Amino acid sequence: MQYLEQFLDDCAVTVLDAHLTHCWIDWAERDYTPEYNKFYFIQSGEGELVVDGTVYHPNPGELFLMPAGVRQSYYTISDNCYTKYWCHFTARCNGVRLFDAIRTPLCVRISDPERLRDSFARLVDSVERPDALSRLRGKAALLEILAAYLSDAGGEMHFSETLPADKLIRLT
Repeated sequence: MQYLEQFLDDCAVTVLDAHLTHCWIDWAERDYTPEYNKFYFIQSGEGELVVDGTVYHPNPGELFLMPAGVRQSYYTISDNCYTKYWCHFTARCNGVRLFDAIRTPLCVRISDPERLRDSFARLVDSVERPDALSRLRGKAALLEILAAYLSDAGGEMHFSETLPADKLIRLT
């Protein structure tokens, strides 16, 4: 756990976009590989997310990670479309993309959904308000969301075994 603490101590995040959205019936994008991470915090509805060939159906109260650099798709499966908080972001620790270094389940049931909803609302507000401190407030909200995600991932979080040797040396 000490290595994880040291690794996360150098975490730098950038918020690219964030909103609360009720998806439309033709909400879809297929087989693309973004250079940024995405979180979807499902509020209601249903849909399908595909990450690296595996199909998921996140439910309300779950936070879903779509990691950078991985082939993915998303789309509706009925007229009961998702309502979701979402954000696009980057996260790097010691020069390494966070989710290249740390493996977690992609879908996590959130233990305190009201608190996470508040964090997302503050994140969305920071994106929609162009005041001088909004970027800092957005980073703070995103770090709270990341902490909730990693905390609720619990014992299923571990360092990747596929990092190059020079990166592993920096982590230990």
